[in-house]
This record gives sequence, structure tokens and C-alpha cells, in this order.
Amino acid sequence: MLTVTEVAQPLTERDLEQFEISFGINLPQEYRQFLLKYNGGHVEPSAFHYSSMAGCGNITGPLDKVGIISSFFSLNTETTMDLATIREGLPNTIPDNLLMIGGTATGNILCLSVYGADQGFMYIWHKNQGYDLEEWEEPNCDYIYFAADNFDTFLNSLYEYEDET
Repeated sequence: MLTVTEVAQPLTERDLEQFEISFGINLPQEYRQFLLKYNGGHVEPSAFHYSSMAGCGNITGPLDKVGIISSFFSLNTETTMDLATIREGLPNTIPDNLLMIGGTATGNILCLSVYGADQGFMYIWHKNQGYDLEEWEEPNCDYIYFAADNFDTFLNSLYEYEDET
């Protein structure tokens, strides 16, 4: 069962509509419901699997890598972990259909596709994987890895990680 702690101030439908209008996006319904109920926070269990094969829309590889969620970002918090603040500062390194919605324990970013053929898909962006953000001149999918085909499937796949070392 999913437990969410350290949630932010509750949101209204109007808050979400303003966010969507400001950025010209449509949030998938299941993610909207999560924001209305929790508005971000820390989740338990927090481990998830994702593909080791990079590429937006590349869902052919096995989900053979493990990530640990540190937190989901929130909206209207006026912090550096605010969805709008992050969206405004979107680096030119990932496609603009990806909304950064959370972070992992290793500093990677959880992304949700908000439009296009893969709308609703969950990805992880390895933002620290061997390159300087300033060097990239156009968005690409070199360090984007598939995690789930929708937000609910992603949440339902979370499990308690047990370190085997």
C-alpha cells in the first residue's frame, strides 16, 4: 500500500488548470488526482524498475534497472522543487513534452510525458550521466529511460527495496 508523507499545501482544480494553461500542457488524469490528493511528497515504498535502454518512447527493453524515489515535486510551494519553477527552468537537454515530477536518491529525475504519442508515459532522466548540461544545444533522449506506460502503473509497481550487499 502506498504511503505519502511530507505533502505540500492542498491544490484545487483551478490551481492545476492555471498550471496547465501557463505551460500549454494537459496533465494525465491519474497524475492530476495524485497532485490533488497529495501535492507531492515522499512515498513508501519507493523503489521502481526502469529500462536500461535509452530513448523516449523506447519501451522494448526489459525493466532491469532499479531506482529509488526521494520525493515527488509539488505545485505552488515557491521552492526550487516547485513544478512551475522547474518547468520554467527546463534545460534544453530533454524534450519539452517531459515534465519533471520527482527526484531519485541518486539525483536523477522522474519525468512524465504530457503530450505526444507517449503522453502519460513515465521516464527517468539520468541528468548526471557523463555530460555537461551547458554543452547540449537541442533536446534529445540519450539519457531518458522508460519506467511505465502511465502514472498509476508506475505507482502500483513501487516496492520496498532491500539492499542485497
